[in-house]
Amino acid sequence: MSAAEAARDRILRDLTKRETMTRFVAATLLTLGLFAACSGVADACPLCKYANESEQADEQANLRPKAYMYSILFMLAMPASILTAFGVGFYRMTQRESDDNGALPTIDA
Repeated sequence: MSAAEAARDRILRDLTKRETMTRFVAATLLTLGLFAACSGVADACPLCKYANESEQADEQANLRPKAYMYSILFMLAMPASILTAFGVGFYRMTQRESDDNGALPTIDA
């Protein structure tokens, strides 16, 4: 390969890297822009808990804050449960695969 061909290949590689980086930056900025534009739509009511905690006339209404607390605990536990299930599943799958590969005859050198 001549020096001119090497220089041309280096320039093409640099252009490819630059194009890849430009696409990545553009996609990142677009995603951040969409999140910023939709942030007004995603407003929630963080004070609902306090509205439900006031003393009510009946006993059923007084149980609302406790139910609210349990719902928060449930939402916090779900990602950990799902990740644990996937982790155990992948572990079992790899163990089964390694057991299957261990049954194959080996060739001693």
